[in-house]
Amino acid sequence: MRSTDLTQWQREALMEQVRRKLSCLNRLQARMIKRRFIQGDPLLQRVIDARAAMHNLHIELHYLSCDGGVGRLPRQREDQAESNCNDRHPDQQRAEAESARQLKDQ
Repeated sequence: MRSTDLTQWQREALMEQVRRKLSCLNRLQARMIKRRFIQGDPLLQRVIDARAAMHNLHIELHYLSCDGGVGRLPRQREDQAESNCNDRHPDQQRAEAESARQLKDQ
């Protein structure tokens, strides 16, 4: 299974769960900063990293819910996408490759 195989209902349900967790991490990070945890504190850094990862997941789920228009082709079946991959504009191919590299580096 791939993320593109998720139904709209599954994407929305997953995004809601991630949104709740992200909200919790946002509040935790804000409380830690308000309590003046020092910048290099390992626990604060772990919370910051967890919040950033959860935020990235939330954004990815949001993009999956969009039907194109966010640097991606309109949703289509995987076998169609593979057969049409060379029909994309070179600028779009470069943008997709850059996005994939950024996601891989995170």
